[in-house]
Amino acid sequence: MGPLLLTDDFVKGEMKCGLSGYLYVQCSSCMELNRVPYCSQHRDPSKPKAKGMPSFSVNTKLGADIKELKAPIEGNKCQQVENMPLGLTVKYNMSYGHLGALYSCKSFTANASTDHCPSSVCLSNGTWSDFSISCGVDDCYNNSSAYRGKVSCSALGTTCKNWDSVNTYDLPSDPADHPTNYCRDPKGEGRPYCYKGTNDWEYEYCHVTKC
Repeated sequence: MGPLLLTDDFVKGEMKCGLSGYLYVQCSSCMELNRVPYCSQHRDPSKPKAKGMPSFSVNTKLGADIKELKAPIEGNKCQQVENMPLGLTVKYNMSYGHLGALYSCKSFTANASTDHCPSSVCLSNGTWSDFSISCGVDDCYNNSSAYRGKVSCSALGTTCKNWDSVNTYDLPSDPADHPTNYCRDPKGEGRPYCYKGTNDWEYEYCHVTKC
């Protein structure tokens, strides 16, 4: 049996440690969650001689989406969100070993966008951090460079730095955005992002819904 195709259905998360790290891979036959080091192969423990699936790296600026949180993941005690607020959906995301819940609006209104953070993180006591959300006309995007909503945290729940406090030449085109910390895409990354530090490379993508 040759290597199995590794897809998003099997990769449940990632923990990056410098240049090395681990993938959280669910076995396709035994359904166990395994922590697999980079550049190694995952093998079914019931078939020790069988070749496994090769590991690969996902985008750690955003993390790996988890389609359904059926049980706590290693190092995180949070359960799947119950009693979802009306009009919202949630998906789960793992990056740098941290589990997050990302909220989205099912529909949008003509109201103006308000300052919000639609990302919740799993706390050490097994509860989710607070989140806030706006479902106004500017709170989704078709072209990330034209996004004008007011998400002020990254998908990992990090509060964004003000643009004018960062050492970068890539500032938002609208000067009114410079003293704010709203997610924008002046680099043309294809999705809004913001800075967690003052250096040009210290940025993370934001959770903003496409229209």
